[in-house]
Amino acid sequence: FFFKQKTAYEILSGLVGSEMCIRDRQSTWDIQRMDTLKLTVTCSVLSITMPEVRFSSQQSIASVKGTLEKRLGTSPSSMQLVLKDAKGTDICNMDNDESTLSSYGAIEGYIIHVIDTNPMSITKQIEDVSQVPKYVIEEDKYKEKEGTFLKFKQSNPDKFKPKKKIEDNFESDKAEPIKPGSRCRVLKTKARGEVKYVGKVPQKAPGFFVGVQLDEPLGCLLYTSDAADEGLGVDLGGRRIIKK
Repeated sequence: FFFKQKTAYEILSGLVGSEMCIRDRQSTWDIQRMDTLKLTVTCSVLSITMPEVRFSSQQSIASVKGTLEKRLGTSPSSMQLVLKDAKGTDICNMDNDESTLSSYGAIEGYIIHVIDTNPMSITKQIEDVSQVPKYVIEEDKYKEKEGTFLKFKQSNPDKFKPKKKIEDNFESDKAEPIKPGSRCRVLKTKARGEVKYVGKVPQKAPGFFVGVQLDEPLGCLLYTSDAADEGLGVDLGGRRIIKK
């Protein structure tokens, strides 16, 4: 008999077929990624929320408790796990340590709420700042210290003056003689225009305002009532200017 040697084409076809099998086969990484759940974790004795904590859907409840112990400090024997939906509605208690998350219906975005049943749990002390020793200084000694907030206030009294309250009828006497349709000029910008509105603008600030439509295409401005008729000016005097 004789041995038939395979041609290069036949060998290449065999390799391509093998490569296709390897390529189409699902990788272990893809399987693990599909198996991962990102769940939110909350605790009965803490105000913090831990979003997107990763678990495996096939992870047992005992293993979940072990993971949570590292994050919360609560002993697994003192944990009661409650599964909630994304809106925070209770679904079930996960009491069986041998069951898996998937057996309880956990899906991406659900919440695991941990109830700490230990009345002496150290976790409760994490957010209790009342037990933290505080530094207390006598008032006389504090006044003598340099670089304190008190010293800063004393050296910058103008920054801490109470702001003068603007009365609701602020500048009403100046607004009264101004009539819509009057011509005016803005002293600061020299722009001329026509008065379109005189009155209050509660959504902006207390007091009276004058709405001026400028002759040039600069928009419509709203000034305080320092305005006057033709021949006189609008003296802003550093007061508020609100662009419409």
